[in-house]
Amino acid sequence: MSPSRPAYLFGILALLAFGMATCLEAQVNYRLEGLVTVRSAKAKLTTNDGRVFQLENLPFVEAAKYDGKTVEIHGSVRQADELGVLTVKSIKIVSPDRQKVVLPPYKGHQRPPRLVSNRNGVMTFGNLRWRMKPGDFPRGLEEHEYRIAMLQPAKVKNVYFTLKPFPPEWIAAHSLFIFTLEDGALTTTKGESSNGLILSIEAWQRKDQSYSLTEGLKDAFGISWILTSFEDYMDEIVYRNDRLVLYPVNLSQQQKAQLLEETIKLACVNRQGEFYHTVTNNCTNNLVILLNRVLEPQRKIDLWWLPSMAYNLRATVPVAVPRYLIKKKILLDQMKEIKASEARKTIKDLGL
Repeated sequence: MSPSRPAYLFGILALLAFGMATCLEAQVNYRLEGLVTVRSAKAKLTTNDGRVFQLENLPFVEAAKYDGKTVEIHGSVRQADELGVLTVKSIKIVSPDRQKVVLPPYKGHQRPPRLVSNRNGVMTFGNLRWRMKPGDFPRGLEEHEYRIAMLQPAKVKNVYFTLKPFPPEWIAAHSLFIFTLEDGALTTTKGESSNGLILSIEAWQRKDQSYSLTEGLKDAFGISWILTSFEDYMDEIVYRNDRLVLYPVNLSQQQKAQLLEETIKLACVNRQGEFYHTVTNNCTNNLVILLNRVLEPQRKIDLWWLPSMAYNLRATVPVAVPRYLIKKKILLDQMKEIKASEARKTIKDLGL
């Protein structure tokens, strides 16, 4: 028997409350390996792939024990766009040549992009998910083609905060950004073009994993900021028989261009070792973080009701965010809908 609406709502709220109770100290959790160096009473971690974090919550006397040692650190950063300072929760020395457990690979359709260059108003990046592979053979969502793309953020037209509802739709949805673009704004090294770009932030699952809200509270999944062409994501909408609900973002042209540039920069950050979290590092609150990077001070969203104690659910629960942002005049109360039956239409024909 399916749960009643009040019972299900109570369960969701209880789940979110439990999630907040398990992450009082920070918002984004990490597990990293690398080399500790201590200079001038400051400790830093250089990861095996070259990233550098300043270490906090690690007294100098304690840090000195790990100077020059390879360690594993469990730590956290305040939010997904603040990656320079890592608050240490635990640290231990590990052997650089220890034999590691070989985990199953990540699901291919969630591959994160990588920035190649950003100069003269053009951002070049790889791993843009371009289209689902053609053919009538049995397929899964892994069947995609990828491209190296060139993007001119100044040629953005509109931005939509978008929900993809799933059952039960009155409480559950996935959030994403849709950017519509002028002709020639987004091209590939193969000479192709698109008038739309989509950001979808997802729990990056290994091939033996399936997503669930409760597992998302346990540092079980990586996180991937996926960039797709408009056509690719519409392929997925048709494949899944989903629908999208779009709300225009109320920004100036300059802010729209800045938001698109910030989106590409943060989507291309190396997030290896970072964990998705159902409440504090998810598909929705990270869109709010991106908006905060371009909004005027008086319109910025407070992500915490109490700093590091109680998260603002109106900034993280997908179905609650549009109403909240409309009230704050960050979104326009002009909802549009794309159903699976019309998802193959062009952006122009959809009126976007």
